[in-house]
Amino acid sequence: MSTQLETTAVAIPFMADALPLELRNRDQWILWKYEMKANGAATKVPYAVSGGKADTTNPQSWTGFAAALDAYQRGGYSGLGYVFSADDPYCGLDLDSCVVDGKLREPEATYVRTLNSYSEISPSGTGVKVIFRGHIPEGVTRRSFGDGNGLYSEGRYFALTANVYEGYDTIRKVPDAELAACCASWFPETQRQVQWEEAVERLSDEEVLRRLHSAKNSQKFLSLFRDGDISEYASQSEADTALIALMAFYTNACPQQLDRLFRQSALMRDKWDERRRDGTYGGVTIDWVLSHPGEYYGDGANSIGYRGGTRGIENIEAFEMTSAAGEWEAPTSLTTNNLPPFPTAMLPDWLRDFVEAEATATQTPPDLAAMLSLAAVATAVAKKAQIVVKDGYSEPLNLFTVTALPPANRKSAVFADVTAPLVAWEESETKRLRAEVDEAQTRRRMKEAQAQHAEALLVKAKPGDAAITEEDVFRLRRELAALPPVPVLPRLIADDATPEKVASLLAEQGGRLAVLSPEGDVFEVMAGRYSNGTPNIGVYLKGHAGDEIRVDRQGRPSEFVKNPALTFGLTVQPEVLRGLAEKPGFRGRGLLGRFLYAVPESLVGRRNTDAPAMPATVRETYARKLTRLLSLPCGATAETTPAPHLLTLEPQARVFMGWLARHIERELGEFGELGVMPDWGGKLLGAVARIAGLLHMAEHAETQAPWDIPVASHTVEDAWCIGEYLTHHARAAFSDMC
Repeated sequence: MSTQLETTAVAIPFMADALPLELRNRDQWILWKYEMKANGAATKVPYAVSGGKADTTNPQSWTGFAAALDAYQRGGYSGLGYVFSADDPYCGLDLDSCVVDGKLREPEATYVRTLNSYSEISPSGTGVKVIFRGHIPEGVTRRSFGDGNGLYSEGRYFALTANVYEGYDTIRKVPDAELAACCASWFPETQRQVQWEEAVERLSDEEVLRRLHSAKNSQKFLSLFRDGDISEYASQSEADTALIALMAFYTNACPQQLDRLFRQSALMRDKWDERRRDGTYGGVTIDWVLSHPGEYYGDGANSIGYRGGTRGIENIEAFEMTSAAGEWEAPTSLTTNNLPPFPTAMLPDWLRDFVEAEATATQTPPDLAAMLSLAAVATAVAKKAQIVVKDGYSEPLNLFTVTALPPANRKSAVFADVTAPLVAWEESETKRLRAEVDEAQTRRRMKEAQAQHAEALLVKAKPGDAAITEEDVFRLRRELAALPPVPVLPRLIADDATPEKVASLLAEQGGRLAVLSPEGDVFEVMAGRYSNGTPNIGVYLKGHAGDEIRVDRQGRPSEFVKNPALTFGLTVQPEVLRGLAEKPGFRGRGLLGRFLYAVPESLVGRRNTDAPAMPATVRETYARKLTRLLSLPCGATAETTPAPHLLTLEPQARVFMGWLARHIERELGEFGELGVMPDWGGKLLGAVARIAGLLHMAEHAETQAPWDIPVASHTVEDAWCIGEYLTHHARAAFSDMC
């Protein structure tokens, strides 16, 4: 048996270079070796590099990749292992005894194809392990789903080989909705939370359809049921789920009736009857919807419908009456309820800590603080650096962000906390430079007065009077021109400013400015509030792209801004978004395609009224790091002309960006995820690059020259995870706007 163990251990050697760099950058590595149990069976025992046993729940027994690899190469161990932790964004799918004659059998092959993430052959050569980014859905009570297969996110380690399976060499972020659908499909029959035989039909099929036709959200129902329109959903599977959720109200959550009605819909397809391990696709879809009522229905004390496991509309007449009176609506739109939360794990530690603590303290969605914080970092570093995506193509580090939340969501409080270090820095610099500015202005006024006085004396002088000469006047004018420019008092933030004022401030501030506001009035200003309804958005378009701005106005000096970097960080009410696409030029000229949108779900009515305050150390660290970024110097060319520093990508990051460019291009096609919003999707690669640059600068905030450090692959991958989040929210935002 010993010989067999040794052979197995070396059958698939550890190929370190093939392992994703983002895993190698984590300090979550252990060693393992085969050992015999008392019953003669072999088991993989985890060890720390110190030689003692490793504990998957104790980070003190874990180490960095380099140290683990060195210990492995010195001998005595069978391989390396990666430990999943609650502090990392990774999940692992362990598929045992599924490789037969070198091929992955079904249904495990479907699991791998669906997750489409990093996959490798297990040490035994008979299994596959998949690692991806994601969140195991709430309600999944067991991590094992049959035949030794398991899904894990913490307290478990994977013995890795880095022997990549069929080219799945990149870790992918699996959206929450997609993973939830996978779990619903893959978990065996014993995991179902809903038993079909419990339900009782209360209305006929005809009556259910009649009521759905007259419900408040009948247009959404008809769009799916009658027209088969899935344009508002990431996939037809999500549209299927949405239709089932809409119909569940009036069917008394009866699976049999839901199945019959769905078969009458325009969404019906052969896949509905496709067999799965635990039933048909249609049955699994219905079960998943009925076992997750909280995902789609209100939990208020007077809610009518089923919730918390209690199914059935006990007083459907009362429901009809209140719905007709406008007090209740039929099923809540999936557009926002099914959107993923902001992936805070992708942020550098100090920024993540602040965002999560702010969300907890204010009882607001983390999306709000996260989006504003990205805008705050952009405010601090714009014009100081830009990221080189590839030869001949670079992106500045300014962002346009907008977060939509209804009233009473404490947007102003979060806004004040996020921007506090920016305001404090601006005030401190203004106070520090005031005396210098006053002195320079006084010196310039004195020299100007001397020149004017000399010129006046010369004009009044009689012929032959040598008291003042032309050369004296010209000398004074030359001295005036040679004076250093008067320092400009720093201005980081503007709010209710006209486009003309924004252009002037950009020119005055060397091309860097942020429009940060807890309200959405700026869109009305863009639309022409102060110009008789005539939109003026040119400065915003150029300020985002970095195109030169030239402004010539009668009676005022011309203004020229080279490579402007304008940042937006807005929090608005959802009503502000609705109808924006109808404002002249907003979409046609590409303004709306430049914004990054977040449409989080409101927490009002579910907030903890005794939430803990933000720890002082977290707030202080956030202020210190942001102030450090504000203090970083701007770059300059060899001729001392101001120019941003260049952030370069490490080799693997360049490869990833190349893949991402190809992926986004495919999704911009007619049937791709971005095909319905090409104006936004066409700028997604640039947005991800900008976010990667901001994450890099934030991660190295305490470094004197962050631009001397190449942007790591894991940083670009983190930025893409945020990009995927933004894609889902942009679809929801454009749905509301249009």
